[in-house]
Amino acid sequence: MKKYSVIFCFLLATVFVGVPSFFAFAGEQGTLGDSQVDYVFEESTGTLTLTGTGATPDYTPESLPPFAAHRSQIRTVQVEEGITELGDNLLRQLTAVTDVQLPESLRTIGSNTFFHVAALQSIRIPAGVTGIGSYAFAACSWLTDIQFDNMAGSLQLGACAFIDCKALTAAQFPVGTGFGQYAVGYQDEDGRPMTAFTLRGLTGTTAQYYAEAAAQITFDPALELTQGATFGNTFQSYSGTDWYRYTPTATGTYHFYSMGSVDTVVRLCDGSKADLGQGSDDRSLYDLNFDLTCTLQAGETYYFQVTNNHSLGAYTAYLYPGKVIGFSAAFPADQVLVTGVDSTARTDSDGQAYAYFDLNAFTDRLQITITYDTGDQVTLPLTEENYNGHVFSLTDDQVAHHWTEGTYTATLTWGDQTAAVPVHVHTHVYTAQRTEPTCVADGQILYTCTCGDSYATPIAKLGHTAPATHRVQPTCTLPGYTYDYCTRCRAHLSDTVSTPALGHDYTAVVIPPTTTEEGYTRYTCRRCGSSYDGNYQPALRYTVTGRAVAMESMDGSHPHNYLLVGTTIELGDESLQTGEDGTFSIAVAPGTYTLTVGADFYLCRQVQVTVTTQSVDLGDVPVMTYDLTGDGYVNARDLVTLQQYAAAIDRGEGAYERLLDFNGDGRITAADMDGAAGFIGAGKLDESIYD
Repeated sequence: MKKYSVIFCFLLATVFVGVPSFFAFAGEQGTLGDSQVDYVFEESTGTLTLTGTGATPDYTPESLPPFAAHRSQIRTVQVEEGITELGDNLLRQLTAVTDVQLPESLRTIGSNTFFHVAALQSIRIPAGVTGIGSYAFAACSWLTDIQFDNMAGSLQLGACAFIDCKALTAAQFPVGTGFGQYAVGYQDEDGRPMTAFTLRGLTGTTAQYYAEAAAQITFDPALELTQGATFGNTFQSYSGTDWYRYTPTATGTYHFYSMGSVDTVVRLCDGSKADLGQGSDDRSLYDLNFDLTCTLQAGETYYFQVTNNHSLGAYTAYLYPGKVIGFSAAFPADQVLVTGVDSTARTDSDGQAYAYFDLNAFTDRLQITITYDTGDQVTLPLTEENYNGHVFSLTDDQVAHHWTEGTYTATLTWGDQTAAVPVHVHTHVYTAQRTEPTCVADGQILYTCTCGDSYATPIAKLGHTAPATHRVQPTCTLPGYTYDYCTRCRAHLSDTVSTPALGHDYTAVVIPPTTTEEGYTRYTCRRCGSSYDGNYQPALRYTVTGRAVAMESMDGSHPHNYLLVGTTIELGDESLQTGEDGTFSIAVAPGTYTLTVGADFYLCRQVQVTVTTQSVDLGDVPVMTYDLTGDGYVNARDLVTLQQYAAAIDRGEGAYERLLDFNGDGRITAADMDGAAGFIGAGKLDESIYD
């Protein structure tokens, strides 16, 4: 059994104001056992709906259907068309149910099906029901009214079917009912009778025999007529008499007529069964049924006495209100007759072929709404039998005007009255969509009509081609393999056979180290060209280091060790500046180099450096820095130049230059020229001062 407890929320967009709202459905739905019957319980309405086809499962008092958990909430039971049998204990103890709607398709009501449905007051049993199981309506405490649509039919009533129905003081059943033990009129299965119970029926039927076998049950030899229901009996003697009683709720014209092969006569009587002088014998010379139209007063009780006129057999009788003043008829809105499906091929008098639709094959879905002069209306399906004195007939104009596509009109006739019946006809016009077959899957041509109908014709799968071989040679790193395949879809048609990878075949080339690059050995595969490097040797690099200071005398001394911070050091194409401590470091290979120290000054210093197998540290390298004018002399003009530079800095027109701050006090002042004293008066200076 599938069962789902659900809360569905649907977001509805409000078209005009754009404000969303929510509509919530709460309840339960599922399928009853392995049957073809589904159930839906809507909590908001208290409605249990059963849909599907065939019979529901049987249940036991210990194992009830899933919706029984809501027994106190279910108020209405709606059984839809298609369901033929309500199983045992199906609706047992749904104590809040007050309304039950049963379908025309129903044939059987099982045992205990409505057991203790205590709030149910009335039940209508469809015409097709032929069996009601034992205890089916037992303990329905408030049940007062049972109506059968076919009172002329047969019914098997199980034992104790309506036992312990305390409010049920009178009832009537179809004339062909077989009554099980204690079926109705008893308090319990031990045979305790109801305090007062009347069973209505026709004389000589099983109802009389059942009532007379139980002294406490009163037999009323007349049936209460209900409009539209089928009544009747079978006369088995020439002196048969059947009584029917009716008390109208509205004053008006009523029509009581019979159908059948037996010659019947009817007389209208008052509440004491006195003849009122109205009756009916034969409808016509060839129709021996009665057809009585009479005026009845609201609230008055009347009897109809039906007898047979020297003939035996069965008849049915019907009561309808008043005179038919009009009717309409229609097929369901979704009924569409399709050319080639619902039609047969015919040829007209001109030899033209056309599709003919036999409407009589579809009249089971035609619904007729009849209006009486009393204002009452009744809806019923088309019947081939006489209805209220006439027979309905359905005709059309297909022979003269062939029906192809659209809405056409048939004519329903009853006596001298007619009604137009719309008939929707459709001829499929298909478009084709082809899906190609593959080697392993069928294709199809799908034909789709604008109405949504479709069908497909298959195209057989192609199957694989003759195998071709795919071969991949092994490489140094990847294995090779072969397999057979389909040349159409490339699917493998055989197992894959692998060949091991070949592996690399390397040769070695030694790359010696240089002054700038490491040395290494390069291994290259002769087969695939793949290579890798290994056996690395460091590069042959050394450093030349030193510290640049300001020279303070012709002998090259530098007692104050004024650091030259940021001065330029050049060696070949390399150039760098000294650090905050005046030092420098340059990487070189073995060889002899000319190192320029203090390249920013007019008398920079060049030092010859030879590097063999280790780095060289030059120590302090003094540079004559005080010839600021670049004229080869150290004199007052250089001091003035420095002072002008300092003044420009003070005015914000120049920037502090650490290179000229020889004494390193963070300012450019005349004090930075203190180291120049050893060169004043020495004459013109050149590179020879470094010799």
